[in-house]
Amino acid sequence: MAVNFKKFFFRLLGAIAALFKKREKVKVRVCKISGYLPNEYCTLTEEREYYKHPKPGEPSPPTTACVVCHADDPPVPPDPEKVKVIVCTVNGRLPNEYCKTIEREFLPANVPVNKCVTCKAPWPAKAKYPLYVFVPELMVADGDIDAFMARMRNAGVWGIRLFLLQSWSSVRLVPWLQATYQGVSVRFHKPSDGVKDCPVTDMDKPNAAYWDRLLTIAALAKKNDLELICSLGDNCSFNTRTQKLSYPFLASIDMASTEFTAYIDPPAAKKIFTYSPDGLYGTTKYTRFRQWTKAAISALQASGVSFKIEIQNEFSRFDWKPTDKHPENWYSMMVAAVVGMGVPASRIVHSGDQSVTLSHGGTFAMHGIAQAGMHDTTCPPSRLMLSSDGAYAGKFKGRNPDDYDAADHHGPSIEDAVAIAKMVRSKGIEGGIELMIMNAWRQNDCLANVDNIKPEIFAAVTAEWAR
Repeated sequence: MAVNFKKFFFRLLGAIAALFKKREKVKVRVCKISGYLPNEYCTLTEEREYYKHPKPGEPSPPTTACVVCHADDPPVPPDPEKVKVIVCTVNGRLPNEYCKTIEREFLPANVPVNKCVTCKAPWPAKAKYPLYVFVPELMVADGDIDAFMARMRNAGVWGIRLFLLQSWSSVRLVPWLQATYQGVSVRFHKPSDGVKDCPVTDMDKPNAAYWDRLLTIAALAKKNDLELICSLGDNCSFNTRTQKLSYPFLASIDMASTEFTAYIDPPAAKKIFTYSPDGLYGTTKYTRFRQWTKAAISALQASGVSFKIEIQNEFSRFDWKPTDKHPENWYSMMVAAVVGMGVPASRIVHSGDQSVTLSHGGTFAMHGIAQAGMHDTTCPPSRLMLSSDGAYAGKFKGRNPDDYDAADHHGPSIEDAVAIAKMVRSKGIEGGIELMIMNAWRQNDCLANVDNIKPEIFAAVTAEWAR
């Protein structure tokens, strides 16, 4: 029997073409519950696609109405929209700061609420005793602060002490804005006294840039597993007249005396000044100090960072007579304000005049120690910390030939720091050590560069305590 190859070829082509021909579909709205055409009681519907000419086994477009939904059925709520959530890639929980993360979609009822406790910072153990680094102007310091903190933590450091308020840095950043009068910035201007364009502070106008920066520093410390020792005030800000007059608690609209307002520019701005004739430690300033204490501690508490509070760096009676109680009363008021904000007395740090500070609980930091040995004190070792802050001269001064600032002040050598660490262990000095690395001020005596603070001396102390 002869085969018609031409006819066979065209049939084959037709069959192949039919295989690749796009099949026609139809869209039909159906009841989501039954899959039939919705009746008047179907409250949940959706549009589905069907092949117009289904093959065996494929669903056909529905042609009959739903008989499942009735008039007395409660309304069926629509499916909730999914929400996108950033989660930990390890366990799908909300991430902590050390997690690797991914974005995933969840139904609202399934959104994770617990935070990951699996992922942790890859930090080594901290030093056996408290070990701190001192960078007073950390709020405005040059250098990579995040990297500096990581170096310190990896060397076993517990935390950093910094000043929340000071007036000697070459960068001015204070919690309040400069005062203005009729649109003009208010300042001191007394060239005969070496004071020019000294800003006057308005303590009723918060400086948002300051508070943003404080929260940034706190966040970096928390990220790097460090705590902060925050000094609310600074005695060193009174070392020169320019520094004294720019300190906010003196250089403000709430002035100490007419000595200052006689040189206000513009002169008409004197109209907006009030007076506190009993000076820096006088009761007329207590309200301002309490407001400042509350604002600073509230910010630290909100940040979640671990912190201690120093009342004032190197507290001094200044020129008050020993019988005058202004300094003692002020200091007691400040301690009460700090404790009133929920800070335990054990987390308060004191330094300076021991006749005033030692009567309060907490840690006493003895400054000026860059060699093994101590100045006279009645402070028990359980409350004592040794600090190389101020160890520029004297019996226990720094003598590291490679660690010095722009004024040729030297810090402790590694050998001296290890000797201090041994003394801390042998005498049971539970407050540990605070070290001030003078290389930070090699380029600028009034502005630290944290890139110059290396970890070797801290690592040596940590290693000594680990023996």
